Amino acid sequence: MRSYLDSVFAGYEAKYGVETKPTASLAVRFDSIIKAAQQKIRLQVCVLIDEYDSPLQHSWRTSEHEKCTVVYREVFAILKSADQYERFVFIMGITKFTQISLFSVLNNLTNISFLPEYAEICGITEAETHEQLKNYYDGYHFSRRNMTDIYNPFSLINALDTRNSATSGRHPAPPHSCPSSSMTWK
Repeated sequence: MRSYLDSVFAGYEAKYGVETKPTASLAVRFDSIIKAAQQKIRLQVCVLIDEYDSPLQHSWRTSEHEKCTVVYREVFAILKSADQYERFVFIMGITKFTQISLFSVLNNLTNISFLPEYAEICGITEAETHEQLKNYYDGYHFSRRNMTDIYNPFSLINALDTRNSATSGRHPAPPHSCPSSSMTWK
């Protein structure tokens, strides 16, 4: 955990010109990064932390869990003390903060998980999924009397398998997946 944060912080320190002492704690480094970013852009910063709980879940019931918890307490406490430099802090994960006692130092958070105005910000809606399919594949039709869009199953499965919809739609379907006898024009 420390080595990962050390690496991430080093990148931001380079980006914002932060010089740190070799003995500086992760908390001091995180605080310096937030302040340097705010000074550089002359606006309050937005802090985005994705999958905050992943290291905690991976270390659960191992000897490393307590060490991970200590690092979290140390680093996340900065989010409250650097509040004047922050526009907002967005922390994403699958575990509710209230279920993790180590975040008692962050008692100024608002859980927006179930607020209706934020329901669509952490995923892809069904409408967006359909729009992306339409943009990449555009579908095809079997009858002029029924213009239902049909999508090539081979291309869709290939896109899901490779997680690359931009190129998978260009792979032609194998001949047996769409026999010509099934295509009739009326």
